Amino acid sequence: LYLFDKDSSTPSWTYERDSGNFISVAISANSNYIIVGGEDVDGDELILFGKEGNTPIWTYTTGNSVLDVSVSADGSHIFVGTIDHKLRLFSKDSSTPLWTYTTTGDVYSVSISSDGEYTVAVDGDTTNKPKLYLFNKDSNSPLWTKELGSAGEDLRAVEISEDGEYIV
Repeated sequence: LYLFDKDSSTPSWTYERDSGNFISVAISANSNYIIVGGEDVDGDELILFGKEGNTPIWTYTTGNSVLDVSVSADGSHIFVGTIDHKLRLFSKDSSTPLWTYTTTGDVYSVSISSDGEYTVAVDGDTTNKPKLYLFNKDSNSPLWTKELGSAGEDLRAVEISEDGEYIV
């Protein structure tokens, strides 16, 4: 993992895992927090960094590959989707999830509104229709869900507007 300042091709810092791959990464709009998801035979991890250094603030072992991560503008909330049909919402202050939700398929994409109030995710698998999920940060019960497409199709991307009003 490399953190660069736009004014230099020399990394501000680097971080290397013993094994495995980084799959997804997000940086808060205020640039203070970097969240990274990965896969590793020794433990799939979610890692939170501050921009000031390459020592993790915290790590969380997910159990399965982290396919996507999203972070609120101020870095206060982190939303994560994994290949084992799990959604997790974290506070930057703890590696213990605020809540977890089990979806019907692999979670390919997640997004969080700027203020962290709303999160959205899409999943898919070979037997069920892809599904879209909308949550408020205060509960792991979806505000609503919507099946889209046909069984076996994948939805691979989702975004929520900064104010949380629109989803695409």
